[in-house]
Amino acid sequence: GVEFALSMPRASYISYAFSLFVKRIDRKEGMNLWLRETNSADTLRDVDRGEYKLGIIRYKPSAEAYYAKQAAECGLKTELLLEYDERLLMSQAHPLALAGHIEPGDLLPYIEITHGDGSASGHREFKAADSPPANRIYIFERGTQMGLLHENSDTYMWVSPMPKQTLERYGLVQRSSAGRPRKMKDLLVYQMEHRKNRSEKAFIEMLKGTRD
Repeated sequence: GVEFALSMPRASYISYAFSLFVKRIDRKEGMNLWLRETNSADTLRDVDRGEYKLGIIRYKPSAEAYYAKQAAECGLKTELLLEYDERLLMSQAHPLALAGHIEPGDLLPYIEITHGDGSASGHREFKAADSPPANRIYIFERGTQMGLLHENSDTYMWVSPMPKQTLERYGLVQRSSAGRPRKMKDLLVYQMEHRKNRSEKAFIEMLKGTRD
C-alpha cells in the first residue's frame, strides 16, 4: 500500500498538488496518508522525530542561516522547492482587485488576514500615537481564510503563488504590490538517511508542476 506523511505550511499550491496526488493512487493498493498543516518550527520537529517522512518549511531569505542551522542540528537534508515574491490574495469584488498598481499605503483601510501560529496575546502590537490602527484577523484554518476572503470584500492576505483552479473556485484574484517585494522560500526537508519512495517522488513531481 501507499504510505505518505507530509508536514507542511498552509499553502494552496501544496494542497492542490496533494489532491491531484490522491486522485492518481490506485485504491486497490490501499493507502495511509497523513497531512499536517503547521509552522516551520513544528515541521522540523515532526521530521526530526520521524513522525512525518517529508516536511516543507517556509521562511524569509533573511532567516535562511537560522533554518539551515536548525535543519543541520536535526540531521535533515533540504531541497529548495520554490523561491517567490508573496502576492496579495483578495476577492474579485475587492476595491483594489482592478487597480492599475497597488502601493503599500493603499492597503491601510483594509483588513489583513494572517496565520495565527502562537498565542493570541503574542500578536498584540503597540503602535505610535500618530499611526493608523492595524486591522488584522489571525486564523488557523485554510477553509476559514478562503471563506473570509470570499465573503468579505475588504479583506486581503499575503500568499504564495496560487493555482488558478483555487482562485476560480473561491472567486479570488492574486495581485502583486508596487512596494518592496516580500520574498519567501519553501524548502523540502527529510532525514538524511531517508530514501524517497515511489509515491513521494510522484508527489514532488506533481508539486513542481502546480507551483504557479
